Amino acid sequence: MLGPFKLIQEIGAGGMGRVFRALDTVLQRPVAIKLISPEFLLGNKQAGERFIREARLTARIRHRNVVPVYHLGTDTNDNPFLVMELLQGRTLTAALEAKEHFPLSRIVTIVTQVLAALAAAHEHLVARSEAREHLLDPRGRRRGLRDRARLRRRQGAQRRGRRSHAQAEARDRNEKLLSAGDASRHR
Repeated sequence: MLGPFKLIQEIGAGGMGRVFRALDTVLQRPVAIKLISPEFLLGNKQAGERFIREARLTARIRHRNVVPVYHLGTDTNDNPFLVMELLQGRTLTAALEAKEHFPLSRIVTIVTQVLAALAAAHEHLVARSEAREHLLDPRGRRRGLRDRARLRRRQGAQRRGRRSHAQAEARDRNEKLLSAGDASRHR
């Protein structure tokens, strides 16, 4: 038992830890629990901190292609664990290892779902990192996150405008030099 969660069966393992099918005894629903292995944490305190940070970040993402996080806790040895929705079915990894062939339409569906999940995570990461910045426009006014793209476009146009202005001045100088050379030839 991990608090109100009863471990039932190991359903996956990797270098970082193991995943179990479990039962949330309070809400009476099946869940998946990801446990970091104590061996992985030995001499690697940052790994536990990163696991917790990533769990908190994932819990904030609301998207149909991102597995919802229900709980983050620690076991009796202070090793972190994560409680998520238990998904049923075969994993993509298992299908690929079995050399299963997919029709193009299925591949497109899978890739679209993966990209949608990545886009949701990216939007959240970008919004989170931009929220920490004190975004100021050239006049020193604080800007909202929605204004960032507009501000970048305007700054790009200003740079292009300065570049165009400098190019025009250089053209004018060259034309004056050429016309001065032409005038001296006609004397």
